[in-house]
Amino acid sequence: MAKDWDYFSIFKNINYNQEELSFAKYTDHFLKNIDKKKIDKKRLKKLNTFIHTDSSFKKYDVLVKQTIRYFKGTNLFNSCSDIISKNEEYADALEKKWQYSLKKFCRYQLLEKILKNKSLGAHRKVFENSLPHYLRGESLKKFKKFLKTIARNKKLRDEIFSMVTSTIIKEGLPLRNGIITQLDIGGDLTSYIQKNGLNNKRKQKHFLNEFKYLVHSMVEGPGQFKGQNSVLNFYRHNKKYLPRPKVSKSLLRMGYDHLRGKNFKKSNRIFTMAQEITEGADKQETLFSLLWPFIVKKDYDGGADFIRKNRLLEQFNELPPKIQFWVTYCLHHNEEVILSKGLYKKIIRDFPVNYYAILSLKYLKKIISGVDGKILFKPISMDSLKSQLRPYMLSKDLTKIIKRLIVWLEVGQVAFYQQELKNLLGHKVFANNEALKSSLVFNLIGLLNHKQEYLQAFKLAFWSMEKNLLKFSTPTLKAIFPFAYINDIKSIDKSIDPLIILSLIRQESAFNPQARSSAGARGLMQLMPGTANLVAKRKIKKRKLHHPEINLKLGISYLKKLLDKYDGNLIYTLAAYNAGERRVKEWKTKYFTNDDPLVMVESIPFKETRHYIKLIYRNIFFYRYLTNDPKISLSVRDSFKISFN
Repeated sequence: MAKDWDYFSIFKNINYNQEELSFAKYTDHFLKNIDKKKIDKKRLKKLNTFIHTDSSFKKYDVLVKQTIRYFKGTNLFNSCSDIISKNEEYADALEKKWQYSLKKFCRYQLLEKILKNKSLGAHRKVFENSLPHYLRGESLKKFKKFLKTIARNKKLRDEIFSMVTSTIIKEGLPLRNGIITQLDIGGDLTSYIQKNGLNNKRKQKHFLNEFKYLVHSMVEGPGQFKGQNSVLNFYRHNKKYLPRPKVSKSLLRMGYDHLRGKNFKKSNRIFTMAQEITEGADKQETLFSLLWPFIVKKDYDGGADFIRKNRLLEQFNELPPKIQFWVTYCLHHNEEVILSKGLYKKIIRDFPVNYYAILSLKYLKKIISGVDGKILFKPISMDSLKSQLRPYMLSKDLTKIIKRLIVWLEVGQVAFYQQELKNLLGHKVFANNEALKSSLVFNLIGLLNHKQEYLQAFKLAFWSMEKNLLKFSTPTLKAIFPFAYINDIKSIDKSIDPLIILSLIRQESAFNPQARSSAGARGLMQLMPGTANLVAKRKIKKRKLHHPEINLKLGISYLKKLLDKYDGNLIYTLAAYNAGERRVKEWKTKYFTNDDPLVMVESIPFKETRHYIKLIYRNIFFYRYLTNDPKISLSVRDSFKISFN
């Protein structure tokens, strides 16, 4: 299972000191406060005391001292004209965020100042420069109130309303309802409105609804081509209010509603017409949707004809892995064995960590006996990744970057961590040495895993593979599929395969016990408080769901309940865990009408749930590979069944 080599890193012994941690914490607090329109001068002064000669944050000394000078008096607005007028560009993420927050704070204070003085006075130029920011939505609620308040002062109102109008026209800015209704609509603004429209969003919605109605009439009516011409003519004449991406998404959604309900004639009408409008990835999706009925009906001969008629083999390299797999699947089932064998191998080689690569491997085994999971990986030794980078190569400069990188993650400032990561990867030491850079990345991933920053480790690993800095090898695999909490899982319940739980946790929370979703799900297994209460048969305090042991006990119990309810069907179980048992009940009668598990997964109407099941299936496969679990060799159908020990 998890061994020390999973987290190998020469950076393990590089640690920030307490003052560096305090600097990061106080900076985080200062930036959050200033975004709330507050300046904490005491904390700002304290921040300065954490910067010493050898501090890894020494580079921000000038920035902090300058900000202290800005706000040293009792009047916080005194320096705001200078701050707003500053036009310097900053490459550093912290400096950029810091200066942006100061400017935003000052532009907010500027509105207060003008209202208080009942005059623009010496602030006219600064206000004029700030107007595009307000009109694009910055402090919008405050700015609307500002316009409403100055309306009582005719002189000030006329002056400001004139500036607002000329700025809108000059900058070509959107016409916001809460602003445009307060302005005097003169000749210039009238011409601008006639040209650009008063409310493009509302108009777009109207035209999009009309477009959908015409598509619906085309599908339900008797004359397909007559109806199709009407829809296309309407689209061409009203393109200004029908952005192609929105139209494409609407067509795909409408087509899929019929496709998943097996109304193939209606879905074909929509997708055939969609080929005239869609482009890029959406156009590829329409082709897949036209191929899909052949697969569901097992008309592989017809599917093969469609593939060739639409030149999908010529486009194969440009297609996403999902479409590549289903094209190959169709050809394989049409007994085109030699061709499909080569295409399966290509999918495995080009997308080794993808769900469809695993399926390709399983179907390739039907053609070539003896094929196993090793075909996915590039042969590379861990020693070769370890040996390139040595501690003596780390200069003071590099060590400071690594310290800042670690400490920003400690306080949750991911954007600043990413800046330091960029600094590290772009450092002159690694600029022209790919082997050294590969070793650097491997050691960084080890450090991130060691610090339990698993999500960032995953992201860095996948990015590195895309950039060919790391090969998809067993050492890489060990870094992106960690065994965190494996002993806790085993001690809680021995009747369920712990690899299933690991696979789910990796997707749900990336092993972060403090994870919380926008919907309110919490902890390692992302339990909703209501679900936790039902499983525990008592009220569980929400904060307790962030405690690993409690979360694991309740989460495992709930997952077992679902597996038992659905007779070990992994698709039903995961769909219920992600989207709810009520929806699975509905989908079983409406969409889950094909006994092929792969067709069943593709038929799920929620994109998030489809993606979720594919990723957890992938996770299970790779955890089984790492533990030499014989279940890795199960057939496709059997691999979607889970049994208790």
